[in-house]
Amino acid sequence: MLFVALPVLILLGLTFYIDQKALVAVIILFRAAADPIFENTRFGNFTGLGGMVNLAIIAIAFTLVLKDPKRVPRQAWWAWLPFLCLQFIGLLHAPDAYPEARQLLAQVSTFAMFVAAFYLVDDLPSMERALRLILGSSVPVMIISIGYILNGQAYSSLNGAETVSERYAGPFPHPNILAFYTTLIIALNFYFIKRGVNYLMSWKVLCAVLYMMVLLIVLYSTKTRSAWLAAAVMFGIYGIIFERRYLIYLCLLPALAMLVPEFRDRIFDLNQGNVAVQYARLNSFAWRQLAWQDGLQWMEPIRYFCGYGNGGFFFYYPIFNSMGGRVNFGAHNVLVQLFFDVGVFGVTTYLWMFIACFGMLRKNFRVNYMLKIFATALLFGYLIISLSDNMLGYLVYNWYFWFFIGAACAMVSNLQRQTITGIPPSGVGNPLRANPG
Repeated sequence: MLFVALPVLILLGLTFYIDQKALVAVIILFRAAADPIFENTRFGNFTGLGGMVNLAIIAIAFTLVLKDPKRVPRQAWWAWLPFLCLQFIGLLHAPDAYPEARQLLAQVSTFAMFVAAFYLVDDLPSMERALRLILGSSVPVMIISIGYILNGQAYSSLNGAETVSERYAGPFPHPNILAFYTTLIIALNFYFIKRGVNYLMSWKVLCAVLYMMVLLIVLYSTKTRSAWLAAAVMFGIYGIIFERRYLIYLCLLPALAMLVPEFRDRIFDLNQGNVAVQYARLNSFAWRQLAWQDGLQWMEPIRYFCGYGNGGFFFYYPIFNSMGGRVNFGAHNVLVQLFFDVGVFGVTTYLWMFIACFGMLRKNFRVNYMLKIFATALLFGYLIISLSDNMLGYLVYNWYFWFFIGAACAMVSNLQRQTITGIPPSGVGNPLRANPG
């Protein structure tokens, strides 16, 4: 891994010097599949190839903003900056600041990906090229994931534990990351399928349909129920607005899936282990509810506004956990985590990010209506899975998700600016800009 890391770092440095926007495109294309390399080249909390790439993205965004600060609208800054400011404040009184500083760096790099999208997307063609970059990044991920499935290399067996649920994580460190990433890819792939069908059935549409089958198999193999729900919500919103027959499919598909024993067991697992008694095994949702209840009841009222600092829930979990044990766990709920860590203001700024992004997408809704519906559905789906998972810690998925949201907002912002001023956005130096010739 070290032999791989050194030439990659040299290549990153040269590309950054030559063309920052091209470097963003390269990172988007290869970051997901290269996650095992980043994980195995980590030394300590900050050093390693992954940390260097995070710093590179932040440096790229900073450089692009210095060159053209007006490219990013004020709404985009106000969507993210309140949340990041609360995170910096929470770091100042964090019970264990060192690992939380790394987590904050990840949040800043995610914001950098959101900002960088405004410099790569000028119009609808460059927007769709950005989406194809994200789709292209999924091809090696799906190949690796299918290979694990065929070889029976489940997530638990890869970590040396007994295989119980046969969940698969692909190249990522946890099945949930693969599940949420696959949900995003399904949405983008479905968009290109419907867009292609509207014109003429072609071999590209056929390949996209076959690829959708692969994506659905991988999503099922993760056994992540919140990702299944998020995908259902996405298709449900599409069915309500565009094609009502998809609502019939959504009703029939779960009924057919219940015939599969593994799917049925994963759903019925929620019907047992709901009582917290000594030595009882709680199901995952009941355990989450108990953790939320213990943490919120343990909080002092004076902490409702400022919280216990970043990472407070994880740090104090062994103290307030009513089931005993010395293992630290996250809240598995972003709203509960933020309320415990940085108080009600942290929850408010987090929700404000989604409200502000939806506000940007709402403008010029008639231009590429379908794409904006998908972006809105993914925003809503992200909030749903935030209620049952540690979404702030899933760096790879957050990069791709917020780059997509930034690209959609950039397209709307540029079209609005062109409508007002009559001046088309400049595509000079943009690797995703179509050649005018």
